[in-house]
Amino acid sequence: MTILIRQFILSVKVVISLSIKESIAELLEENPGEYISGSQIALNLGVTRAAVWKGIQALEADGYRVDASPNRGYRLSDESD
Repeated sequence: MTILIRQFILSVKVVISLSIKESIAELLEENPGEYISGSQIALNLGVTRAAVWKGIQALEADGYRVDASPNRGYRLSDESD
């Protein structure tokens, strides 16, 4: 594989990751106070639950405060801006 192809593939992965993160943020912001399961988020976005987990971690790294509750899902914390 050439260097250009590798760089292109890496760029596509970065764009997809950012898109997933932004889509999760939008979904959580549109449903304030409501828990949304990882499975439901994955289904809505057409991604795996692992991708959802990575997106949640990326949101937290960006300063979002996300509450995670077993058997309930994720929601933005009341302390999030």
